[in-house]
Amino acid sequence: DLPPAAPAEAPPAEEVPAVEEAGPVKGQDVTSMSRRERIRLLEREEALLTQVDAQFAQQEAAAAAVPPAPAETENQDSAQLALDAANALHEHLQGITGDSGDHGSDDRAAARRERIAQLERGVAGERFVEDETESTEKSDAHWLDARRQQRKTRLRQKARGEVVSPEVEINTLLPEDAVEGLANDSQHEAACKCLARQAHRLSTERLLRAVELLLLGGCSDEEGRALTSAAAEAILGSLATAMGSLSLEQLMNCLKLMALTGQQEQTTLDMLLAQLLVLSRRDSSSFSCGVLSDFCSALGLLHDAGLSAKRGASSSNCTANRRCLEMVMQLITRQVSEFKDHELAGLGASFVLNYTDDVLRRLVIRQAATLQAGLASEGPTRDGMLQLEEAVRTHSFAFIASLPDESKDYLLKLKMIRQEAA
Repeated sequence: DLPPAAPAEAPPAEEVPAVEEAGPVKGQDVTSMSRRERIRLLEREEALLTQVDAQFAQQEAAAAAVPPAPAETENQDSAQLALDAANALHEHLQGITGDSGDHGSDDRAAARRERIAQLERGVAGERFVEDETESTEKSDAHWLDARRQQRKTRLRQKARGEVVSPEVEINTLLPEDAVEGLANDSQHEAACKCLARQAHRLSTERLLRAVELLLLGGCSDEEGRALTSAAAEAILGSLATAMGSLSLEQLMNCLKLMALTGQQEQTTLDMLLAQLLVLSRRDSSSFSCGVLSDFCSALGLLHDAGLSAKRGASSSNCTANRRCLEMVMQLITRQVSEFKDHELAGLGASFVLNYTDDVLRRLVIRQAATLQAGLASEGPTRDGMLQLEEAVRTHSFAFIASLPDESKDYLLKLKMIRQEAA
């Protein structure tokens, strides 16, 4: 019989390094640990982190209960202690975060590093950097608070009967209200701004009403004239599609508004002259002496501003403008004997010099000499005739010499009045 076999010796148990109570764990020690020991080490890590956070919270609570000067020192001391503890914990667990294979440990490590960075800034006396969303919310809240304060200030001023400051006064008008606001001096500026932006929303009737109100009101300062000019430009541009349906009076108001505000849009002038030409062919009797005087005065003012009826936006417009001017000259020649002194003065020196020929110019001066226009009393008529006399005399001395004696004597009297006034 064979002797019994000796029992097999069990393999020596693998020695597991004990987890030290304090001090960092080496990378090679973590590698030799079992899964259970690693779990115990992570639990210990969480307990230490919780203990550090609780200690830091207690230090903050204690610092809030003491006077401000000592609190600042104790806050810095507690922050330094927490920073030392966090650094020790970070060094102790540095070898674990890369080898544990747990994704949650990566998030915790990133949170710890951010916490340590915040503590370092706190020890250095810096403020923690706020999140971008929080800073945006705070800025929005600050803006809303400022608006509320403005409203409260305005309401208090109105309750006490004080004048509301222009910084918080609301000047927004609707287009319909802005038309009637042109007649109110306090709303004229806001109305002009509104119409300059939203005149296209108005109906033709409201646009024509705005033209009438702009002709009645006037601004003395440069800013007011600029606002009126912008509103007039928008209104006239919005009326372009309705030019064919306007009456003679409405067309003349538009032409006067162009001259009053010094518009520079050649296309608008071309449309007005074309429509006036159509109305003259339809009924020339509607062009009275007063209408012709206003028409000539407006053309003269526009010519001085740089917008001439002798030009046009296209060749066809130039032809239509020339025919309109020829029509006006024929009507003035036909009715010159019916002109009164204020209507002769209303023709304007600019129109007489730039648009009329020598024949019509002589007829105008002879009619003025017959009426002795401007010699009787002071007023707009005398001012207009004095300007005409000076312009004619400056323009051509040969023309003065070719006038009849009655016209020469009349112009000489006007010259003497002008020299005495100077």
